[in-house]
Amino acid sequence: MMNADGSNQTNLTNSAALDFDPAFSPDGSKIAFTSRLHSDDIYVMNADGSNQIRLTTDDTNDNVPSWSPDGTKIVFSSRRTGYGDIYLMNSDGTNQIRLTTHVAVDYAPKFSPDGSRIVFYSNRDGKYEIYVMNADGSNQTRLTDNPADDGFPAFSPDGSKIAFVTDHNGNHEIFVMNADGSNPVNLTNNSAGDYYPAWSSDGSKIAFETDRHGNSDIYVMNADGTNPTRLTDNTAIDSRPTRQTVGNGVMIAPASNFNITFNNITQAGYTAAAPLSAAQLPALPARYSLASPVAAYDVLTSAAYSGNITVTFQVPNVPHSQICRRLRSLHFENNWTDDNNAEPVYNVTTQICTVTQTVSSLSPFVVAQMTAPTAASVSVGGRVLTAEGRGIRNARVTLTNSAGETRILLTGAFGNYRFTDVPVGGSYVISVATKRFTFATPTQTLTLQEEQNDVNFTAYN
Repeated sequence: MMNADGSNQTNLTNSAALDFDPAFSPDGSKIAFTSRLHSDDIYVMNADGSNQIRLTTDDTNDNVPSWSPDGTKIVFSSRRTGYGDIYLMNSDGTNQIRLTTHVAVDYAPKFSPDGSRIVFYSNRDGKYEIYVMNADGSNQTRLTDNPADDGFPAFSPDGSKIAFVTDHNGNHEIFVMNADGSNPVNLTNNSAGDYYPAWSSDGSKIAFETDRHGNSDIYVMNADGTNPTRLTDNTAIDSRPTRQTVGNGVMIAPASNFNITFNNITQAGYTAAAPLSAAQLPALPARYSLASPVAAYDVLTSAAYSGNITVTFQVPNVPHSQICRRLRSLHFENNWTDDNNAEPVYNVTTQICTVTQTVSSLSPFVVAQMTAPTAASVSVGGRVLTAEGRGIRNARVTLTNSAGETRILLTGAFGNYRFTDVPVGGSYVISVATKRFTFATPTQTLTLQEEQNDVNFTAYN
């Protein structure tokens, strides 16, 4: 493994056999690969090379593994039936299913970014061409039809393009085409052989193997073929690059219904989301209950980043828009907060509700459902701001009723706060305090008759 600029090259495996075909899991925490320690078998290991586990044990060749976008499946090629077929299994090696059954070689499968399709190449029609099929093996369709051989396809991160290898011009070149097979374009145009394209996670670059220096090295180029740059320079064979899915503005998909998008990553790292059960969650605010089924994750990253992070849940099987409008993403810091939630978006056709929250740090997240407000209680909220209008985080906001009973909150990442289930008709005192700032008006009094969402406090120093 190495950094994207070719630096810090580190040996991950050190067995007596050949280890090849590495493929990062979507969250970057694991690598699937092929090893010839027995026959060709699929193995998986942690991204640092530890905990190597054999997933397939067939006596014939199993190779070129590729992960599904949600990390739960691995698709691979196998000769266990005497030919090369595409198989699918769970990421722990269980439930191995055959997807293709042609008397031919079907090879090098890769998932589309949405997990609905698998692209591969096959010689079932007499020469090697690019094919695509649904993830269950149905609807197998040929995309290329050329006198030359085409192989090693890879979807772009947005699913609109497929990079592949072809010998159209008498030597192997990297081409790119639309996902339906139209408009093939030569990217490398070099007299040497170029192989095994691998997209960067933001789709702006393609890494590949080339023998233009007399032996195989790893290069990277812009997605339009410009600025080819050599990353490795040694007398050994460097082959089959794969890219980790962390980068600037890149959506990370550690779970099938949960995504995070970093605004700016200053140093690459690994990002993982661990599912949380209801029993592992701190108590929710009074006006919230867990959505069903439970959608909750604890998110950690080793990457260095700056700016905001967008958190998106896609909640399935929501029967109508009224329920969707009451769903919120809660972010746990010192307490649960629903600050900076966008209005949920409902898809009537798919019955999926998309819930989005903007945060500045990672920790547990959960989708919760607001109870319908009653006539007897409402919410009171606002922001605590600097003189320049920036939100002040972790300011202490106190709500006191006429009986002297108090409720206390700390403001969220952007200075937001909200008290829920506040009885209407009473008089309340709201005050703010923080060690770093002084307020010209640190206390406000109001008689509550309806929702109040603009009770703001502004510091003067």
